[in-house]
Amino acid sequence: MQSLQTVNEKIVDLYPYKFSVSETRDRPPVIVVAMRTLNSRDFESGDSSLIKSIFDDIGKWEAFVQSASVMVKELGISQPTGIDRNFQYSPNKYDFREDNTMDETLRRFYVHLNKEERYRREGLEMQPLTSVEIADGIDNVRKWRAFVQTLELLRALTP
Repeated sequence: MQSLQTVNEKIVDLYPYKFSVSETRDRPPVIVVAMRTLNSRDFESGDSSLIKSIFDDIGKWEAFVQSASVMVKELGISQPTGIDRNFQYSPNKYDFREDNTMDETLRRFYVHLNKEERYRREGLEMQPLTSVEIADGIDNVRKWRAFVQTLELLRALTP
């Protein structure tokens, strides 16, 4: 197994995986997402599409919360605190490139921002990509999927 020295590690459990999100010591840092299955089994062919779906869902919850907060504000109800008003959802905002670890129980990805998002952040003087942003995004996939499942259940109840 290849060893990689990183800092600012954040751990996220999202069944059936355990994600370790960290940053290299490079300047600018590179975000590293290492993952194992929760039961430490080898990855299988079906895992690739499940992992891709998790990465594709990053940002959807944040976009929903931001849109909902704008609607709440427009209706005259107070603006919730802690909402990132500069969040912009894009399905291709992050680029996940897989690294070959030579370990059947470990998958590792390097995360970069696409060019448009890098330029947008620079123009708005926003912080660069961090391990916290990616870890929170992965953790919020759980909320997004629960929300979607709730909507599907509600839809099934209506005639």
